[in-house]
Amino acid sequence: MVDKSYMLDQPQEPSAFMRFVNLTLIPIAINATGAVETVVERIAVQGRQRPATAMGVAFGVGCGLAYGLVGRRR
Repeated sequence: MVDKSYMLDQPQEPSAFMRFVNLTLIPIAINATGAVETVVERIAVQGRQRPATAMGVAFGVGCGLAYGLVGRRR
């Protein structure tokens, strides 16, 4: 049940590291992902392939690389 103290309690501020990640690294990663998507789509259009198929292949290759680099820690 919500009472008067609910609005008075202030949430704890994030740490300096999390603030750095949220304000710097995540926007860079999002912009890089958009740039890669644009390049793959342009290559697909110039090669007269289906852009969705090319994006799927690029996604699969990216997931495979990520699994190869990070996933094999057992």
